[in-house]
Amino acid sequence: MAKDLAEAFLAVTSKGRVESVEVIRDTRGDATGEAVVIFSDQSDAQNVMHRFHGGDLNGRRLSVVMEGEVEY
Repeated sequence: MAKDLAEAFLAVTSKGRVESVEVIRDTRGDATGEAVVIFSDQSDAQNVMHRFHGGDLNGRRLSVVMEGEVEY
């Protein structure tokens, strides 16, 4: 999942840098379906959010929000 996210997001970044991708896991070590992705450039993060929010990656619906925003 982390590699798929990084590769997909890199395709729409202008600076070409995804600093890190951390898949969130529960207490058993199972992926929760959430991840934290850090970009080196805020405009790249915004481009990814606009391009992928509500979209699909490998059959999974994506909800992309900036840190501090709440998705309802």
